[in-house]
Amino acid sequence: MKQEHGFDPDLRPAFPDMPEDCRDALLRAARSVREERKMKKFTLRTALIAALLIIVTMTAALAATEMLGWTDFFGEHFGTVVPKAARDILNASEGKTYQAGPLTFTVKQLLSDGRLAMCAVDIRTADGSEALYCWDPSDTLGCNGENGKILAKRLGLPAETTYLDAAKQLNLPLYRAEACLEAAEPYSGGEGMGDQLWNADGAMTSFSMEYLDHEKTAGVKALPVQLFLLVSRIDPETGEDAADSVIRQREPMEIPVHGVITEKDYAPAEPFTLNGYALVSVHAEQTVCGLYLDRVYEADEEARKLYENAGAEKAWEIIDPLWEGKWLP
Repeated sequence: MKQEHGFDPDLRPAFPDMPEDCRDALLRAARSVREERKMKKFTLRTALIAALLIIVTMTAALAATEMLGWTDFFGEHFGTVVPKAARDILNASEGKTYQAGPLTFTVKQLLSDGRLAMCAVDIRTADGSEALYCWDPSDTLGCNGENGKILAKRLGLPAETTYLDAAKQLNLPLYRAEACLEAAEPYSGGEGMGDQLWNADGAMTSFSMEYLDHEKTAGVKALPVQLFLLVSRIDPETGEDAADSVIRQREPMEIPVHGVITEKDYAPAEPFTLNGYALVSVHAEQTVCGLYLDRVYEADEEARKLYENAGAEKAWEIIDPLWEGKWLP
């Protein structure tokens, strides 16, 4: 189900962290399998977006440089190397600027591999005047980690100052702004996330990612999406949207899809069971964004008792954005 806008960008409650021992066991199982003929069995898929989606919803501890992008987001904060192919595509994105009321939204980075669609959008005033930007005026300047603390220092205010109080003290307009990517049906996977960082000049970079239904995007060369733009001017006296200031608009776009580079099917070399589920098979796909592993599990009697609606099989999917190899073992 699509999120309403503005949306709460924190999806962590919906996707609890996978325990390290669980993740390590799954990866060891995948790496110790041998290739066999694909097993034609019905599977119930449960998406555990364990790396790429979850980590980008966390607070970003980034120093403000110039225009920040996804490579900064992953690399500086998480020490994660975004695969070179993905970096090249992100950096080669052709920016297009849209105007919504007093603000401009410039698309700086776009990428899709058929499983994810992502964009980074630069937000600033159309006339170049100084302003403050936020998602929630009650948030503090320092709530976004090191990046927020640098913003507070630039403004000469304590990091504990709210955006609303900052706007009052500095006599600056305060705008609530979002840029959210929405994939067209039937390609949407039903979940998305957003986050933001502030650049050295005070402009805001809005990050948006949507999880896609990769079975529906198979073979698609250009993904139809909409960029949802939201702007409102915050009344400094009430902290609410000023009357008649809310602007919502959607801009249609297409994102080239960089699909599967290589894929293989595996079966366990020896039995492996986790919490009542026996590993049946693993399907591996490599894209420019990393390695995806679709795992099929068969529930035993104990698991069927624990999970009332459990079928005979269950599939989990995780993402490993660290994968930069050109082959699969």
